[in-house]
Amino acid sequence: MPPFNANQLRWLAESADGKRGCTDCVAVIGDDGKPTVVHRADAGMRPPLPIDVSTLWEPGGMRGGVTVTLSYGGRQVDVPDNTDAVFLTQTAVDKFVVPYYTRMEAPLWIQSKREELFGPKVVAALHAEPSITTGATARTIPLTFEDGQLRFNFDAI
Repeated sequence: MPPFNANQLRWLAESADGKRGCTDCVAVIGDDGKPTVVHRADAGMRPPLPIDVSTLWEPGGMRGGVTVTLSYGGRQVDVPDNTDAVFLTQTAVDKFVVPYYTRMEAPLWIQSKREELFGPKVVAALHAEPSITTGATARTIPLTFEDGQLRFNFDAI
């Protein structure tokens, strides 16, 4: 097993937290070369790393299962089930999204993501769970209002 640097360990920790409550998850080296946590059935031919990972649920609620519908310009769109956060203002993006990615991404990438999310047709930003496990680029995406329609693209996730 190769040694992991601090950034890779942060990715692994975020990945484990993104699989909170999973009782059948293992750490593996992902297709991008970063350590990540997957369901054992999704590990495929990748051998598990000799690292025990799990993040247990805290007592209480907020365990998913909520459905959300966003409305804008007289249109509605159901937020996909794998969405774990919706950001409705530039202030929210600056307070939560930017600091979240600052730990692991380069300043130019963060500026590019910020410009994408502040685009003229963007009305909200959606973050897909699990956090960061397939790379930050695809995890927070814009919800746009174009030609009278609300649109987002989670296909890349």
